[in-house]
Amino acid sequence: NPRRFFVLGLTIGLAAIFKANIFYTVPFLALAMFFTGRAGAEEKPSGKKSFLNSLTVQAAGQWKNILLLVLGVVIPIFPVTLHNWQASRSFVPINYSGGPNIYIGNWEGSDGSLKPPEFISMSPGSEETSWIKMTQAYLGEKVTPARISSYWTGRALAEAWNGKKFFLVNTGKKVLLLLHSLPLDDNYSIEYGLERLPVLRFTFPFWILAVTGLAGLVVSLIGKKRRELLWFYA
Repeated sequence: NPRRFFVLGLTIGLAAIFKANIFYTVPFLALAMFFTGRAGAEEKPSGKKSFLNSLTVQAAGQWKNILLLVLGVVIPIFPVTLHNWQASRSFVPINYSGGPNIYIGNWEGSDGSLKPPEFISMSPGSEETSWIKMTQAYLGEKVTPARISSYWTGRALAEAWNGKKFFLVNTGKKVLLLLHSLPLDDNYSIEYGLERLPVLRFTFPFWILAVTGLAGLVVSLIGKKRRELLWFYA
């Protein structure tokens, strides 16, 4: 049912408003949907012509589902983007923390955790101001939120390119920390959250979710009921 993909998009869009990096799952889901549709067509190659017709129909159906998925994502995000445009006259789909976060994870002094550069205060009251002031200091001009994000993204990519060995080692550290159950806090201590939401103590470690999620994806690609399992996985 195509409506499932639209509802999935709405769910991702609403979740992305609160946790913007969830938005990055959309391209991977779209690719999985497209190739799953092609695989379904390849199951019935009864002649070259019929195979091509089947492949065309399957691809068209998947493009429709992908468009419904994207439409569902855009609808909840659009009011946020419109508000950001009215407030700053710059294109910021959700927020502009993407660039600073990429830099925190990849700058030349990073250790794979949430260690910020020395010039950034991680206090909730002054962190954002620190990024604005430092961007303006480096560029020598007043900056928009979109410019702040793009500047630090570009700087992170430049430092990663110039220090390729460090970047690869640091990426390995981040993967290990991701799979480890060690809590990493940013602005607020993990204990602060646990005191107020004790149920967080019973959440699954990421490695369990990663293993079961990957297993579900593999089964969805090789099993007979690809679309149903892919939907369950998503």
